[in-house]
Amino acid sequence: EMNLSVLPSDIIRKIIIFGQEDINSIRQISPEWNSLALDHLTHRKLLPSIKWFYYRVDFDGQTALCMRMLAKYRDYFGVGSWSFTPKYVDVRSGSYFDNIVRHGSSAQFFKLFLSRCSRIERLELKISRVERLELETASVRRREIAIFRDALRDVIVDEIVF
Repeated sequence: EMNLSVLPSDIIRKIIIFGQEDINSIRQISPEWNSLALDHLTHRKLLPSIKWFYYRVDFDGQTALCMRMLAKYRDYFGVGSWSFTPKYVDVRSGSYFDNIVRHGSSAQFFKLFLSRCSRIERLELKISRVERLELETASVRRREIAIFRDALRDVIVDEIVF
């Protein structure tokens, strides 16, 4: 019988790297595992990437968030219960990706995704501009843009489309 909570830290770190898609479960093993898993999340280069990230805010305030990521990272990014469209296969790597869509998402939702990825290969932002926005709507948009800007601060983005 083996007790995982008594493994040496260097072994735990290796297990976390290979099992990071289950990091939420790993954190529950013991306080030390939790601490090492949280530390792992601070090293951005070790984290998985998001293949495609799309965020849209229409002129009427309706929002949509779409992402494409390796299927095994659904729970890691906290989107296991979101709706999925058919799988996308990257012809070059042969990897399977999930296409994830969520309507009515606020900027708070994507703070988690961006804090848990090493990079975004393609980022698309579509934020409608209207000359005479109601004051409340304009304020909400400014807040969302500020949250998004702050969340992107340390994220490597290979391609941006506006």
